[in-house]
Amino acid sequence: MNLYEIAAEYRALADNLIASDLPVEVIRDTLEGESGALEDKVRNIAFIVRELEAEAESAKAEAKRIAELAASRSRAAARLLDWLQYGLTTAQVQEVKAGVFTVALKTNPPSVVVDDAAIVPLDFMRIVPESREPNKAGIAKAIKAGQPVAGCHLEAKVVVTIK
Repeated sequence: MNLYEIAAEYRALADNLIASDLPVEVIRDTLEGESGALEDKVRNIAFIVRELEAEAESAKAEAKRIAELAASRSRAAARLLDWLQYGLTTAQVQEVKAGVFTVALKTNPPSVVVDDAAIVPLDFMRIVPESREPNKAGIAKAIKAGQPVAGCHLEAKVVVTIK
């Protein structure tokens, strides 16, 4: 029997006993004697709840461990890319074919670096709910067209690509 059925039977018994003219002690003793199945079901469900809570905590801890591992691996990969960039730049080599990989230095298109957002002209600001932020696409277009934009400049970064 499931908890719903046990609880319904127990409630029906209690209602029938209360409706009868039996003394309160007899009703209490009868209900205590019949509560075994309900108590067993409740205890078993409580054990399952505790087990599920423990599994949830364990899963949270494992998720945290995996997130930390992923962050560590990402930092290690970034350090190795920096090391590759330093080595290729120092050797003045643009591209190396290494087995199945082609490792190359590539200069990305210039991107806008906002040095001081407070002095960027309003024409180059976009409204973001509750704040303003520089419109980098508009700033880049203006700078490329020869129009200086206060507080901004273009900067091209060299990155390592692995194909």
